[in-house]
Amino acid sequence: MAERQHRPSSPPAGLRVERVDIRRLRLPLLESLDAAHGPTTGSHRELTVVALTGDSGVSGWGECAALATPGYWHETASSTFTTLAGLAAGLPGRRVLDLTDPSTVDGLDPAQRPMAAATLEMAALDLLLKVEDQSLADWLGCSRSVVPAGATVGLGPAAAVSERVAELATAGYRRVKVKIVPDTALTVVTAVTERLATMFGVDARGRLQGFELHVDGNGGYAGRTGDKGVASRAIDSRAIEGGAVDAAAVAALVGMARLGVQVIEQPFAPGDEVAAAALRSALIEADLTTLVMADEAATSIACARDVFAAGAADGMVVKPSRLGGLESARRAIANLAADGAAVAVGGMVESALGRHSLAAVAALEGVTVTGDLSPARRWLRDDPWPDVDTIEIDGVLHVVVPTGPGVAPPPDPDKIAAYTIEHQSTSR
Repeated sequence: MAERQHRPSSPPAGLRVERVDIRRLRLPLLESLDAAHGPTTGSHRELTVVALTGDSGVSGWGECAALATPGYWHETASSTFTTLAGLAAGLPGRRVLDLTDPSTVDGLDPAQRPMAAATLEMAALDLLLKVEDQSLADWLGCSRSVVPAGATVGLGPAAAVSERVAELATAGYRRVKVKIVPDTALTVVTAVTERLATMFGVDARGRLQGFELHVDGNGGYAGRTGDKGVASRAIDSRAIEGGAVDAAAVAALVGMARLGVQVIEQPFAPGDEVAAAALRSALIEADLTTLVMADEAATSIACARDVFAAGAADGMVVKPSRLGGLESARRAIANLAADGAAVAVGGMVESALGRHSLAAVAALEGVTVTGDLSPARRWLRDDPWPDVDTIEIDGVLHVVVPTGPGVAPPPDPDKIAAYTIEHQSTSR
């Protein structure tokens, strides 16, 4: 196995897997999160989780962020359960340290199934770090003890969305991302910005003061009018004038930026770098500082860096699950920061287990934009894992970076059992 840069401080090299438990959970939600690629959650959040129990008796847990349906990504909670269940027989007896690199597992290709790989990596890390009494934040090399909280609001009528954003702002959130689709985006964003203006005021240029409003198109906007391809670094407004890019889509997005939107996330389909680069040029020409961030387009570290280098994004939303795990996310953030890219950490409506991991990743030095970082109780009506802690600093809600051993505290076994809808156990 290739040497990895980050490992537990003094890893117990002899620790081996005694038992593997793979569970598909169905957790009740407080509200749904709908997006341009389809319903993200519904009334429940399905999650696949893995528990690795070592021969020391300690268990480590990993969470798969895949959704119940394949709109965002081809891996789902159900398909990941099947994938991991098929690999489980080969895991008992393996060194836990080796499983922190999922590419060592026969039959698992992290490039093709990054979310399954990330699940296994998290479980192995959680186990090793608990045995060594080391926190994930220490393992990652985090320097911050708190990070600003960020919330997301799904698709809905303008009045309902603006009311929900106002409620979150009152609760201390100073960054909210609103999901949008082209047909209703302008109406929704106008309602939200008007409501926020009454709460926070605007500066001389009409921009919101003390509040970050982001929008997320999830690739729902029309991009190029011709064939898609990799953008040239020199692409600018001529792409619009020449008819290569849908001018109406770009104009609509620039119009939202004029209303005070500070980040536009993944407006065009992944791979449509020409349209994204044209939007960036249009924003600059309009003397707007709104950032264009890629999410679905960041399928690997190399791809993320290529999109930024092509001028198709100001930065990236890094999702550990999408990149294959926590180590990959750490490397992606370091590389993108070195390139000069803006970086945010994205979420997928995780349980508190996943939210603990995101809080640690978001505390890395290279993260410069507030991402989807809120407690799991923002979404979940009930949760087997203890949630992350929050604190208000000068009226602004922050998430406390976890310092306990492992990724997160152990779950409530009764709740795990109550919410399990599928279970496979393998031991040696």
